Amino acid sequence: SQPKHHIYITDKFASDAAIRQAWSSIRQGNISDHFAHFHAFLAKYAPYIFRASEYQLDDLTGRELMDQCRNAKHTSPSLDGWETAEFALMPLSAFELLADILNDIERQGRWPTNLAFAKASFLYKDLPCDAGPLDLRILLILPTIYWRWASARLCALKPWILQWADEHIF
Repeated sequence: SQPKHHIYITDKFASDAAIRQAWSSIRQGNISDHFAHFHAFLAKYAPYIFRASEYQLDDLTGRELMDQCRNAKHTSPSLDGWETAEFALMPLSAFELLADILNDIERQGRWPTNLAFAKASFLYKDLPCDAGPLDLRILLILPTIYWRWASARLCALKPWILQWADEHIF
């Protein structure tokens, strides 16, 4: 069979440019008046939107973070060089210090610059020989501590999620 695409790109910068170009119209969207679109959405779906008082999360504890790290699947190291298995070896006192740092990050609303990075890897959905720039699935690799923090916060949000989640959502 004949490949769908006849251009082969071997330069990483040219490849990046081709992927960005192919996805640009999708990322741009098709809504010209976002304000009007938002209000039309509300007019149609307001009766179905969950409403409640703001849900309050307590500070993350060292125990919660430790439980997340010790129960997590052991994975390859992330860009920060840490493996989940290495986090699982730390004592509770280290998790308490780490929880203090993460709570400060939440209060400030900004991650330290050395943790505010990710790497995107592109995986082919089908055979690479038939693939074009829109035939890629993006895998985002984040720092290990970010994944463990996010998992702990998701667990803390479970009571709130149960207020609105429908059995067909997840």
